[in-house]
Amino acid sequence: MSPEEAKRKYEEALSSLPPELQATFRELAASAKPRPRIETLDEASVAALAGEDLEVAVMDFVERNLPSQQRLQAVLSLPRGLQVFYLSFIVEAEVMNGGFNQFFWNSSCEYAELVAPVLRELGSAEAAAVFDQAFAVAEAEIEVKAKFQRSATLEAFSESYHHTELNAFDEPFCKLAGQFPALRLQIVRTNEPSFFERPHGG
Repeated sequence: MSPEEAKRKYEEALSSLPPELQATFRELAASAKPRPRIETLDEASVAALAGEDLEVAVMDFVERNLPSQQRLQAVLSLPRGLQVFYLSFIVEAEVMNGGFNQFFWNSSCEYAELVAPVLRELGSAEAAAVFDQAFAVAEAEIEVKAKFQRSATLEAFSESYHHTELNAFDEPFCKLAGQFPALRLQIVRTNEPSFFERPHGG
C-alpha cells in the first residue's frame, strides 16, 4: 500500500468515528512529538513501545485497518485481546469526553452489548457493573433520545443532557476508567486474552 493510499484509508476510517474521537486522533497526529506507527501487529512491533506510545500506535493501527462500513463485524473478527483493548479505549474516550449520554448518542453505541463483557475481561468488573446500569437506563430512554436525534443538531444534543438519567453514572465510571490503560498494557504484555493473530495450529 502506498503512503497516499494509506492516508486515504486512514481518513476514511477516521471519518466514521464520532466527531469528538476524530478530534482526539487529529490532535494526536498534530502533536509536536512524532507518534510511533506500526504496520504489523506482532510482538516485535509493540515490544519496543512505551505504554502511552503503544496505546496510540495500536489504536491508529486498528482504525487504519477497520473498514468504514460494517465495523461491528470487523471488530468481532479481531483477536479477543485486541477487541478488549479497542472497545475499552472507545468507551473510556467517549465517557471521559462527554459522558454516557455521548456514548449512547454516537455511533459507538453499536458496540454497547459488547462493552460489559469486555470490561470484565479487561479486569474491571466494577466498571462493567456501572456500564450495565447505564445501558439499562439508555435502553429505557430510547424514545426520548430519538426525539432529540431527529433534530440532528448540536443544540439538540446539548439539550438531551437535561433529559437523561445517564449523567449519574459518569463520575463513578470515570474514576474506574483511570485503571484501564494499565489493564490494557497488561493484556499486550501477557497476550492474555490473545492479543496477536496466531496461525492455525500454532
